[in-house]
Amino acid sequence: MTVTEHVSERQAREVAEQARETQWRQPSFAKELFLGRLRLDLVHPHPSGPPEAAERGEAFLAKLRDFCESQIDAAVIERDAQIPDQVVRG
Repeated sequence: MTVTEHVSERQAREVAEQARETQWRQPSFAKELFLGRLRLDLVHPHPSGPPEAAERGEAFLAKLRDFCESQIDAAVIERDAQIPDQVVRG
């Protein structure tokens, strides 16, 4: 049985405020971009994780690719203008 607890907007905002960073270590990539400065050093090179994580990611992507190629009919989705339930479950 799932118990759902009601959280007020005020409580949600308090949690969000407590989680907010108070000290920025780097400039914001988005702010710099907005100001017309493309700061690739803020996002590149993307940090890499342990090799096991990359292997798990590649295995997941291979499984996802196989599912998409064998189970998804784009023409049906386009024709019906909705994604079939079995695709979502898959």
